[in-house]
Amino acid sequence: MKHTLLRLGWITWLGLFLTCGAFGQISGSITSTQCVSVDVSQTGSTVGIQVTGTWSGTLQPQITIQGNAPVNTVVTPVGSTTSQSTITANGGFTAAVAGASTFQVCGNTVGSGTATVFLNRSQAAVKSGGGGAATPAGIQSALQPGIYATTYGVVGEGHLSFKGNFTNTSPIITCSDCHFLTNATVGQVVFGSTLTTIGFSSTTTLLLGANGTDTTIASIDSDTQIHASTNALGTCAGTCFITWGTYEDTQLTNAWNAAYGACTMLTLPALNPEGTGPAVIFVKSAQFIGNGTCLGAGGTGFYGVGVQGSGGSGQTFVMVTPNMSAATCTTACFFGGVSDGMNLQHFTIHGGGNSVPGSGFNGKIGVQIAAANESKLYDVLFMMWGGNQFASASSFFTGLDFHGGQIRLMQAGEDGFGSVGITTTSSGNLGPMLFWGLGAYDNNLVNMLVESGANVPVSSYGGSYGGVNSGNSGILGGVDIAVVNGTTFYSEGDTIGINNQLAFENIISGIVLAQAGSASTTYIEGDIIQNAMGGTGIFMIGQNGATNPIFVRNSKITSPGTSGQIMSPNGTIFDMGGNTFSTGAGGLIYKATSTGSYRSDGRSVNGTCTGVGTAASTLGLFGTGPNETLTTCTSTTIGSGIVMQAAGNLQILTANASAGGVNASSGVVTVLKNGGATALTCTLGTATFCADGAHTVSYVAGDLISLQFTTQAADTLAGVKASVSEF
Repeated sequence: MKHTLLRLGWITWLGLFLTCGAFGQISGSITSTQCVSVDVSQTGSTVGIQVTGTWSGTLQPQITIQGNAPVNTVVTPVGSTTSQSTITANGGFTAAVAGASTFQVCGNTVGSGTATVFLNRSQAAVKSGGGGAATPAGIQSALQPGIYATTYGVVGEGHLSFKGNFTNTSPIITCSDCHFLTNATVGQVVFGSTLTTIGFSSTTTLLLGANGTDTTIASIDSDTQIHASTNALGTCAGTCFITWGTYEDTQLTNAWNAAYGACTMLTLPALNPEGTGPAVIFVKSAQFIGNGTCLGAGGTGFYGVGVQGSGGSGQTFVMVTPNMSAATCTTACFFGGVSDGMNLQHFTIHGGGNSVPGSGFNGKIGVQIAAANESKLYDVLFMMWGGNQFASASSFFTGLDFHGGQIRLMQAGEDGFGSVGITTTSSGNLGPMLFWGLGAYDNNLVNMLVESGANVPVSSYGGSYGGVNSGNSGILGGVDIAVVNGTTFYSEGDTIGINNQLAFENIISGIVLAQAGSASTTYIEGDIIQNAMGGTGIFMIGQNGATNPIFVRNSKITSPGTSGQIMSPNGTIFDMGGNTFSTGAGGLIYKATSTGSYRSDGRSVNGTCTGVGTAASTLGLFGTGPNETLTTCTSTTIGSGIVMQAAGNLQILTANASAGGVNASSGVVTVLKNGGATALTCTLGTATFCADGAHTVSYVAGDLISLQFTTQAADTLAGVKASVSEF
């Protein structure tokens, strides 16, 4: 599969987290007098510390200033207000480091075992720099005070690899880097899929395991081989996804209930117990479920209740197994019923490439962010679960539902998470949703369905959407972004249509799936909208009538396929200038529809006339030159033309008539350059609308551009209007 650089960057960012950890988040091992340190000179005033492992001895927290000798300092246990000068047991701590250059934890000394120390430096709130695409104020990436899941037994003992080797109908699984002898236990749950990288598909299938049941490790044969309790369902030669672990549903639920009851943050681990890779938490039931507003007196500031990983999104995985119970997903499978403003950061919910988890998930929601107060997401990913799960246009699995308003998202997204990846819904006037750097990929039906209504506008800045795999029409699916239900959608600097697989629509305004609404409006500014696959691609916008306008400015829209179409509107397209359109050979920039219109006010040559046209004549249109003085459709004087002020191209000829012609040859409308006919032409015939969206005519400064039309004997053609746009 060919990927664009932008999309590769999004997944590479996650891949780096898998191996290197997040910037500002350090870990290390102490077996004697070693130190684990972090630079705090450019950050905030606090360091979060977590100590794990089996060890005995004393750890000494210290600070340094400008390279001078270390000075001992104190730490405060999480949940306590009493500081202490040393650390002698596992736990979570914070340290005040305002004004210091570095903070470190050193052995003093560790007499036996290994103490693993995690340091997370705080970072100041990201401030808005002004303008629509600025980074949002208040979205923060540092760990916030709260409850550590490890206190409740959540250890993230699962493991994953992309070097699984499966043979159809065989229970023998090999993996060159899995280290089963040290990382696996007989009886642990194991499953695998055709997924060959962390994301990039909505159609991966299970190679090991089945929905509604568990496959387990039957025996560990060597460091690179196990026997599973069931046979493989297909063959993959050492390049496919495999994961194994022990369920931690009970521990995770207990930890969440404690955090939710206190209206505070739940912190998940960032390393597996061996310290060799990310923490992978296996679950088979709904998690992070609320029961109304959070119960305690917390929730002050920007944080409230929420979940955070100790590292980056590539260091903490909540792994949804094939035995996930749809019955437990009453409101949603994750975060259902949490109505207080949430803060989610630094973790991934992953389905292991199980794109069809079962019909029980049709009509269900994977993750719901229901914001009564302001909710924020930063560095959170939802991936590879249910991307192909649907039964019909009204029965499908939704990955993420942003419900309400006042939602702020930064550098987060989904990939193959639900056949409809994202929906924006609302039941009241709760304010706008703002997305910075949102990614939505590889959903079989729709990447993002914007349907929150007139009171909750949605804005996307610098996002990327694509990988739609459906070959269905826009009414059933195969759409990157659909704007319905009277919603106003703002798209600025987005890349839309990355790596789409089959016939699709980039943007639809008005109707999609089983949804229909009124007065939906879309504003597109500085976007790149594309179908890069070279097949049939459609940029279909303005659906469901003229009440669903789309305004486009400074955007690049391409469809290089031989039958690609840029625009096929049933509503109105307003070209606000600065746009470029291109197609492959035989493609259409603009496809004629009787109910659609294209307007480029101030950057077009326009002509009009009234009444029935003179029969069997070539006629001019008023407004196409100073010599054209008649406003009726009877002038045989052809306008001398409108003077072009600078070089450019003419595209998208449209023509309308108040009454159709006498036969199919009536009303041939043609663009003229310096008095000569050009390739831009369309025929009204007996209809009242025609367009030429296939041809481009260049011009230079000083060229004269005009319009004419022809009639047949005893013609009935009347009230002709024509327009050609300047680019």
